[in-house]
Amino acid sequence: AQPRPGPARAGMIVRDNVYGTPSEDAVRRDFSVNALAFDPKSFSVIDYVGGLEDLQHGIIRTIGPPDASFAEDPVRMLRAIRFKVRLGFSLHPAVEAALRSMAGQLTLATRHRLAEEMQRFLTAGQAEAVFAEFRRFGLLEPMLGLAEHRRYFRGDALEDPFPLLLPFLRALDSWVARGGEPISPTVALLGALVALARPELARDLKGERE
Repeated sequence: AQPRPGPARAGMIVRDNVYGTPSEDAVRRDFSVNALAFDPKSFSVIDYVGGLEDLQHGIIRTIGPPDASFAEDPVRMLRAIRFKVRLGFSLHPAVEAALRSMAGQLTLATRHRLAEEMQRFLTAGQAEAVFAEFRRFGLLEPMLGLAEHRRYFRGDALEDPFPLLLPFLRALDSWVARGGEPISPTVALLGALVALARPELARDLKGERE
């Protein structure tokens, strides 16, 4: 197998599409429950990282120390919450501690990647539960870029965006639960941002262009 690309920018892995052996591929993944493989010949589960035990106990655990894992890719913090809510699992205590201490590292991820992740959360039918967990671990502010783009957001959104988002999140979840037409991820993301934007934003932007 080719050597794994080294970290860049505060330990982040910025390019990592090198393939290796099954065991090498397993340890390159984010969480143990996401690193299981299936052998079709023997009809058995292949587990190199203790993922089967974590799956049986309903635990989300990073492969390796969580602080190192989240430093390599801060978006993994959002994925940890997504797996927790989607599967009904609990977070390993070390993962919880790392989420609380490293939430600010999300600002190192590109806005494009964060927008992609947000679109998945908003349209999966569990938006309220996921965003409540983001709030609990201090991930909402850096994920939304409130400090970075504060002049575009309402003052109360800067203090706590969750109450402003809640009616929209519930409406999205209700729509999915009723089996409505699939929601455009772009529209869902736009709706969330509109809920937080300053009412005079459109006027100000028009003034900037003039």
